[in-house]
Amino acid sequence: MASLSPTALPGLLVELHRQGFEGWVRLDHGGSKRHYQWQGGSPLRLDSNDDRDALVEWLISRGAVDETARTTFARERARKPGPELACLVSLKLAPPKVLLAALADQLRGTLLDTMGWERGSVELEPEDAAGPDLAHAPIDVLTVAAEGVARNWRPDQVLQVLGAEATRCPVPAPGFDELRPRLPATPAVEQLCAALEGSESAFNLLRRLADPSAYGALWLLHAVGALEWRAAGAKQTDAGAAAAQVAVAEEPELEILVVGAADAAGAGSEPGPASDAKAAAVDAKAEKLREEIAALHVQLESADYWQLLGVERDATPPQIKKAYLKKAKRLHPDKVSRLGIEDLKVQANELFAVIARAHEVLTDPDERRAYEAQLEGHTSVDADSLAQAEMLFMKGEILMKAGKFLEAHELLEAVVELWPGEADYQAALAWTLFKKSPPEDERSVEHFEKALSLNAEQAVVHLRFSFVLKAVGQAERAEQEAERARALDPDVRV
Repeated sequence: MASLSPTALPGLLVELHRQGFEGWVRLDHGGSKRHYQWQGGSPLRLDSNDDRDALVEWLISRGAVDETARTTFARERARKPGPELACLVSLKLAPPKVLLAALADQLRGTLLDTMGWERGSVELEPEDAAGPDLAHAPIDVLTVAAEGVARNWRPDQVLQVLGAEATRCPVPAPGFDELRPRLPATPAVEQLCAALEGSESAFNLLRRLADPSAYGALWLLHAVGALEWRAAGAKQTDAGAAAAQVAVAEEPELEILVVGAADAAGAGSEPGPASDAKAAAVDAKAEKLREEIAALHVQLESADYWQLLGVERDATPPQIKKAYLKKAKRLHPDKVSRLGIEDLKVQANELFAVIARAHEVLTDPDERRAYEAQLEGHTSVDADSLAQAEMLFMKGEILMKAGKFLEAHELLEAVVELWPGEADYQAALAWTLFKKSPPEDERSVEHFEKALSLNAEQAVVHLRFSFVLKAVGQAERAEQEAERARALDPDVRV
């Protein structure tokens, strides 16, 4: 356990994010204990001994539930101890989107508060990866760290961290353009970014701007290596510019995982028999993995967790873990990308998520019993399924907005399988069934009907349903749905 100074935590958050840290970050301050579980370089869960940090309190503060939820939640936690999110899901106090929004508020708010602690201690407890990397973490760790600096640091503390660079002039480096949209949209930050021309020192910039948002932005740009530092009046040479371009290609500053280093080392060498043989071997590996992904993906709808992992029903936890690690190593999304199997990346992501969940369930006695009961026809609430469904749904929404309905459909089928009781999920799947090529109009009708049975107050869902009904020859019903859409929102658009 290490002591935690007032200026240490933001830098620690950036470093853990860069490393893709997996495990627990335990922060203690007197009697206050906030322990964060991290996955893939982002916090996903908080355990706190302060009732004011409870997730239900953040739901109340958002107006998502009333004050009575506090008593209901406390009673359920006393009856059935476990993760907060799982408890709230089982109580069905709020829709999935609202729960995850409250989770983001909780993680962000408590981290910002923790960065104001004057003293404390931190202990890192690394763990093996316990689940799939999520495409969208609840919060952006880098911007939270920058906001913590803006809230709590004085200009002299920023200058102290900059050290010798404080008297030098910052200019954008590789990684700046990626980070720039995530900085606060304040006039001071706009002025800061415009002034990164190599003619004004960091000391003068902070003194001239005199704004906390600029302090946090400059600190973050420096912390992630998105700035270069020059003596006043120095110019970048052509050689320096070329070196910067190479750095962009070979080592992006903000990547958590850098791959392809071996290939970069051999760049520029003449092709020959060895390189041809290597290319052929890579092609053979890619084809073998392609066949494995396709075969496993077909099994998703019918196979149970034991079958997906390739173990017997009576397999022990060590046997299950061994099978999982073997599968995870082969199906990791980074490996799929390295082998150039981009057309199966969506399927590979789904498989990776499912086998990770299979390992987690089958090695936990309680979850294993619940899963076996579920297979026998009983139902159980799964907080991890909720989180996974919401993350996949957000990816599906992005694909829909880009007009990639076939790819979106593949994700949304998995979303509805994980969490069928959410109207937004059913409606999104229904729309992709209609818009993809070839369309599945009858299934689209079924899922629109399911969505409206769960929530009949969304104008855009009624409007989209009207198009589907018209396509299947139900003109009168289509007009009724269109009228309902306009009644809910006269300006509704698809």
